[in-house]
Amino acid sequence: MVFSYTFLRVSLIEIVGHNAFVLDKFLTPFLVTFFIVSSAFCIALFALGKIISHKIAGPVYAFEKYITDLIEADLNPKQIQKFKMRINDEFPELESIAQSITRKLSVEVLEENNDTENQYSKPA
Repeated sequence: MVFSYTFLRVSLIEIVGHNAFVLDKFLTPFLVTFFIVSSAFCIALFALGKIISHKIAGPVYAFEKYITDLIEADLNPKQIQKFKMRINDEFPELESIAQSITRKLSVEVLEENNDTENQYSKPA
C-alpha cells in the first residue's frame, strides 16, 4: 500500500505540482478505495481458506474419531458408530474404508462371540 500511495503521489506532483487541493482530491479516494478492496480481498481469502481447510481437516478428524471409537468399543458391534461424511468433503474414499473396517470387525467379533459361546456351552 505504501508503495502504491507513494507512486501515485509522486506522479501527481510531477503532473500538477504541489497543489494540495488536487493532491487531496485524488489521494484520499485512492486510499479509501485501496483500503476497502484490500479488506474485502483479505476477508474473502480468509473465508475461502476456512472452507477449504474444513473440507480437508473435517474428514481426517472424523476418521480419527471413528478409529478411536472402534478401539474403545470393547469389541461390541452394536457400539460401533457409522462413519458418515458431508457432501463435497475431500477424501471420499475414507467412507468406504470405514465401512470395510466396520464389516470386517463385525464379522470377526461375531465369530469370536460364537466361538466363546460354543466353548462354554459344550458339556465337560
